Amino acid sequence: ENMPRQYTVAFYWALTTMTTIGYGDVVAVNHYERVFAFIAMVSGTLMYVVIFGNVTQAIALSAATANRAARKMEAILSW
Repeated sequence: ENMPRQYTVAFYWALTTMTTIGYGDVVAVNHYERVFAFIAMVSGTLMYVVIFGNVTQAIALSAATANRAARKMEAILSW
């Protein structure tokens, strides 16, 4: 196979694996490929956990800040 095709197939496999779609048309056929696929799946999962955790933390922090500002404004208006 030529290099551009190999890179295209590799990128396609990585994308379907990391997004947990995994159509199964490109599969690991030996032990080393399975180990690599396992590492790719775990690292992809960890990447999603970190991203979603950070986004959730940012949203929670933003909501807490807005809530604190609203309470201060309420105290000022009631004074």
